[in-house]
Amino acid sequence: MKTAVSGNAYTLTIIEQETMHQDIVVDAELIKNKLELEGKIAIYGIYYDTGQAIIKEASKPALNQIAVYLKGNPTINCWVVGHTDSDGSFELNSKLALARAKAIKAALQDKYGISD
Repeated sequence: MKTAVSGNAYTLTIIEQETMHQDIVVDAELIKNKLELEGKIAIYGIYYDTGQAIIKEASKPALNQIAVYLKGNPTINCWVVGHTDSDGSFELNSKLALARAKAIKAALQDKYGISD
C-alpha cells in the first residue's frame, strides 16, 4: 500500500531578539596596513543607539585600537566620517552622521589624549 502526501508547504521563520555581535576585530596594525595600501579604512565596532550620537561602551575595543594607531603615528592626518542607517530623512541622517563623527573625535581627544 502506498501513501501519497499532497498539500501546501509552509515555512517557519523564528526571529530571536538579542544584542548584535560583531565578529570583525580591528587592531592598530590592521588600521596601519589598510591606510598604507588603500588610503582609507572602514572601522566596525563603534556602536550607538538608533538615532543617537552617544557612543556605547561596547565601542571601547575599537576606540582603543584607533587610539593606539594614532599615538603610534602622530603625524597622520585623517578624516572621521560618521554613518547612519537608512531610517529617517536625508537631512536628519546627515546631521546624525556629523554628530557621530564629532563624538568619535571628542572621545579620542578627551579619553585617549589624541590632539588635532
